[in-house]
Amino acid sequence: MVFINRYIRFVCLGLFLFSGSLFPSHMMGQAPEHLIKAGFIEKFTHFVEWPASAQGGNKVMKIAILGKSRIEPALREIFAKTKNKDVSIVNIASVQEIEGCNILFISSTISEETLAKVLQYTKGKPVMTISDTKGYCSKGVLLNMIVVDNYVKYEINKSVLDVSGLKMSSLLLNSAIIIEK
Repeated sequence: MVFINRYIRFVCLGLFLFSGSLFPSHMMGQAPEHLIKAGFIEKFTHFVEWPASAQGGNKVMKIAILGKSRIEPALREIFAKTKNKDVSIVNIASVQEIEGCNILFISSTISEETLAKVLQYTKGKPVMTISDTKGYCSKGVLLNMIVVDNYVKYEINKSVLDVSGLKMSSLLLNSAIIIEK
């Protein structure tokens, strides 16, 4: 049974990653970039395990968006179509509001000072920080979605992952651009 579950997850990840390579960003008129990235975030949740302590007895996954981004309505749309997770999507304006979040999407609209405070606050905590801004993974964001050769790809900061307490599937790691800073 365990083998079958792993096989199904492997096939799903393969299809997910393969389908991402079929939709270059120049085709985003049919599928806007923010909708594709929201789809990536939803799929990431299937391949990351949060420690029980991160849930605090709560079965609802909390996704926070810091800063202005077009990804919020796309996340709402994507998660509304999934039946596998209870999800709460909230906008936040300060570092203090991160408490209890499983996923934190960090917009490029926040200041460098705020980014530094956010990364200091989340360091060593089971919060999956995600952005879509060039260079943010090197600054300490766990996962960064980027466009490479007109395709949406993702980077993972392995150092941040190692201290976060999150367990990430090797299937996800093997298909990422690994950043070691």
